[in-house]
Amino acid sequence: MFGYFYFVKWRYSFAFVDFLLVRLTTSTIAEGKYKKNFY
Repeated sequence: MFGYFYFVKWRYSFAFVDFLLVRLTTSTIAEGKYKKNFY
């Protein structure tokens, strides 16, 4: 049972990091598009 909780915790933390990476890349792409439109 302890191993299952540890696996769930690891999985959620991994998904959270993945979500942050996706947010970071999308925000950078959006900034690049905005800068391209402005300049």
